[in-house]
Amino acid sequence: MLAVLIAPAALSAEEEIIDSLTVGKTTYLHVRVVEATPLEMLFAHEGGYKRIKLQDLTEPLKSKYPYDEAKATEYKKKKAAEPQERAVQNAAVVKAMLLTRAQTLQAKIEPMKTELKRLEDQIKTQHNIAKGRGKKSKEKKETDEMRDKKMDLQKQLWKLQDDLQSVKEQRSRYE
Repeated sequence: MLAVLIAPAALSAEEEIIDSLTVGKTTYLHVRVVEATPLEMLFAHEGGYKRIKLQDLTEPLKSKYPYDEAKATEYKKKKAAEPQERAVQNAAVVKAMLLTRAQTLQAKIEPMKTELKRLEDQIKTQHNIAKGRGKKSKEKKETDEMRDKKMDLQKQLWKLQDDLQSVKEQRSRYE
């Protein structure tokens, strides 16, 4: 409801152009009203931009942009609530992003666990094949390569699991 009340004033304010405007002891030239709220007016002038309270306007503009205490109070309440509303919305977005991140990590972890199990089985088999062979035999080298591959995979898995735990901890802050 309040936005509807403000919008027509803002639209007419955008079209408002004033040759000169005196506020207190200062005169602004080539003034273009940019925005008018129930509290104040923002205008552009030769020297930049200026925001002034509606109560400080000169008489001809006071009639066009009147100050209404009830509208001003309602406007202040709405503005005060906006950061809290944004914080709630931002928290929901962050929570959703963290959930997606957790699902992505979990989707990477599961196949790695399967691959790790498969590799462990292959190492056992290869170890049995390499028994009784020399230290430099082809079978022992293959077993060592598999073990190296297993360690690399295990390190990747641990990193992903640490990342997942971190994401879960972050998510718990938004619960």
